[in-house]
Order: sequence, then structure tokens, then C-alpha cells
Amino acid sequence: MVKDRLAAYIHWKDTQSLVQAVAVMLKHELTPNVFRAFIEREGSGQDYALLQSLFSAGRQGEVTMTALETYLADILLQQP
Repeated sequence: MVKDRLAAYIHWKDTQSLVQAVAVMLKHELTPNVFRAFIEREGSGQDYALLQSLFSAGRQGEVTMTALETYLADILLQQP
């Protein structure tokens, strides 16, 4: 499930899929490192860095879909 959602983000830039992937990861205590090879093979280091940032924000704050969407928007707005 997580790889499917990550692939949707990587290939189609579907941010909702990234939020869903992180929500599942947080619920099942999976870390971004588990998916690092997959992300780097399918996407890029930037995709992995974004996953790490969103995962860290979700881990420190409230874990709801709305909160994760807000964290992602904040992260994306801070990028150059």
C-alpha cells in the first residue's frame, strides 16, 4: 500500500498520495528508511527528502489527514 501511494506521488506528483503514504507509515510505525531504495529507484533524492520531512512533522505533531496536508503545504511553500 505504501509503495503504491509513493509511486503515485513520484510519477504523478499526487500530493494526496504522499499524505496517505505517510499516514499509513505513522500508523504502522514504518520509517522512511524502509522505502529509501524504492524511492531513489523510482524517483529522486528530493522525493526522499520530502518524505522524511513530512514523516518527521507528522511524528512530532497531530496525526490526522488534515494535519499532514497542512504540514506538506508548509514544507512545499518553504522550498525554493
